[in-house]
Amino acid sequence: MVVYLSNLVSEKGETDVLVGNLKIIFISNALLPPTLELFNPMYFMLLIKRKFFTKGKTQRELNLIYENPPMNISFSYSHIFQTILTTVFFSALFTPGAIINFFGIVYLYIVDKVI
Repeated sequence: MVVYLSNLVSEKGETDVLVGNLKIIFISNALLPPTLELFNPMYFMLLIKRKFFTKGKTQRELNLIYENPPMNISFSYSHIFQTILTTVFFSALFTPGAIINFFGIVYLYIVDKVI
């Protein structure tokens, strides 16, 4: 394994491809799931209902409109665990990936707090 990695480092062309692929893996792992959760179309429809369609409703209907969607705890924990495992697995090859995934976990925390 060490010999193979030293050969990759010595050949510049293959190293650039490997680092580029790892960069894409880290960025997509850190940003894609929280962004998809943030821009959920059903949540935006709920916000539009809150803004424009609240007149003439009963208290029960208003409670349903102003109730936030339930938090998907299993999604949050599985994404955090996936991010940590990706960081541990690839950190020897691409060290800045740990920083990218740290900001990804912070971004997931902020999205969970907003929604």
